[in-house]
Amino acid sequence: MKMYNYWHNPQKSAWRRSERQEENERNFISDLNNLFDIAHANALEIIKIEEDRKFLLSQREPGRRGCLMGIDMKLAKREERVLLRVLEQENRRAKVHHSLEIDDNFMDSSEESSGTEDISDQPGPSSNIAQSSLKENINTQIELKMGIVRGSKCFLSPKIMAVLDRFHISQRSSVFIFEAVAESLRHNIDELAINRNTIQRYREDFRKTKATRIKELFKENEPSFVCFHCDSKLLPALNVRDLKSERLPIIVTYKDEEKLMGVPKLENSSGKEQAMAVWNVLKDWGLEDKAQILCSDTASSNTGRINGAITFLELYADREMAYFPCRHHIYELVLRNVFEYELNEVTSSPDVAFFKKIREKWNNLEKENYMDGYKYLNAICS
Repeated sequence: MKMYNYWHNPQKSAWRRSERQEENERNFISDLNNLFDIAHANALEIIKIEEDRKFLLSQREPGRRGCLMGIDMKLAKREERVLLRVLEQENRRAKVHHSLEIDDNFMDSSEESSGTEDISDQPGPSSNIAQSSLKENINTQIELKMGIVRGSKCFLSPKIMAVLDRFHISQRSSVFIFEAVAESLRHNIDELAINRNTIQRYREDFRKTKATRIKELFKENEPSFVCFHCDSKLLPALNVRDLKSERLPIIVTYKDEEKLMGVPKLENSSGKEQAMAVWNVLKDWGLEDKAQILCSDTASSNTGRINGAITFLELYADREMAYFPCRHHIYELVLRNVFEYELNEVTSSPDVAFFKKIREKWNNLEKENYMDGYKYLNAICS
């Protein structure tokens, strides 16, 4: 506010060209180059690095003497060390892979030579013992070079993946569960493919396969027209804990059936954003020409004449659509008007005096002896 008044006062007298006015304008222009200081009151005591303390003092001088460099040298050196570490790991991995190829070639050549000896000399059991010891030696060298060798025996099935998704079990929790079950069944967990990456890969493949199968079954009995319903909701975010994101559940109904098409994420709740999300889902399912009816609430983001979702959907489809307002929302509006008429007050607060009175005397009311509104109207009209 002080800065605004400092600017507004010379502006009010801008038509005057007196010496006082020109001096005020020069002072205002020169002060623009000074530091807009929002530092802590005890910043000089809090700052421990002497170089940073001198830089703050120089910035507080008229004209803000000094400037920051374009590159943070400490951060650049840290990133360089990380890059070198990654390159060293890749080189180490390439060397191990190359040595494994040499061991495989050596094992193949040894097997060929032992086969030739079997045909020509027909040796006894000692040759088999030598061959097995050679394989054990090679396997030992491979394990030493590769470190811990993961198991390759996979037991994951679509039903197991469905159970993990149904109860929202994470990859890490799944690893602990599978290891405990395998040990209780007396299986060697070193031979089983129990790791987070394998479980994640199988879960993603299962979801893709399941989604493709659902679409194929829907295509086999595709309806001639559908009514699609949508209403944005705040749901828990998938990638950040304790955070909610706005989603748009989209459901289509036809005959006596209903199907969930998708729950896309929205950047905002505008009509255009919702219409684009609905249209992309309809295109994904091939229902652009079969979507004839829209059912949603009567919010302005849906029914707006210019920026409503219905307007944009009709623009994308290049045709008109039938609009059915949500019956629950209509009932809510009717009930609201009834209460506003009876209570003689318009409020969106839950603290209504009439409701408070009922809540306070709820324990003393005869809950078994009552008549609902429908029966009361019938009694009056009959």
